[in-house]
Amino acid sequence: MTPTFRRWQPEEAEEAASFLAADEWQFHALRIPTLEAARERVASFSDDEVFWIEVEDAVVGLLRVEDIHADDCDPTIDIRLLQAWRGRGLGEQVIRWTAEHVFTTTSQRRLYGQTRVDNHAMRTVFRRCGFVKEAHYRQDWPRPDGTLSDSVGYTLLRQDWEGGTTTPVVWDDEPAGPQSSEAIGHMISPQGAKR
Repeated sequence: MTPTFRRWQPEEAEEAASFLAADEWQFHALRIPTLEAARERVASFSDDEVFWIEVEDAVVGLLRVEDIHADDCDPTIDIRLLQAWRGRGLGEQVIRWTAEHVFTTTSQRRLYGQTRVDNHAMRTVFRRCGFVKEAHYRQDWPRPDGTLSDSVGYTLLRQDWEGGTTTPVVWDDEPAGPQSSEAIGHMISPQGAKR
């Protein structure tokens, strides 16, 4: 089962909105978007590259590479696979295709993806594809019930993609000073003002 990628066209806006509104997106703030909310989402596609993901001519997903041509930020992956096609190895194939597409058609140095901290399947896919966790955002990702979840950001460097390597993140570079939450609590009041 090998996916193919067909470039989305602006005249397919209604088809894309219907696609987004027809399924459940477990790890997104809009878990089951209304057609109107999906139309608003599709209206923001203008500066991105968007592809239909197909298997044997059937649409099984939508891939959006946000900011692919921007000079001041990293291209960002947004994948939507229909529930019936999740857990079948497509995610890894889509990520690998996206990396090749970005690094062979642009001069971008980095490719970024972000997901909710409890989306273990997507996190595994990122790691399998050579992405490295660079960020952990606390209380960042809205859940459908109104609460906030942590999210995590993964990046693939062009040099790692080209060389089949992995450049680790230096995590132990904090300057000397208070490290414990108790010590920090003595420095900042609950309202955030210095004592």
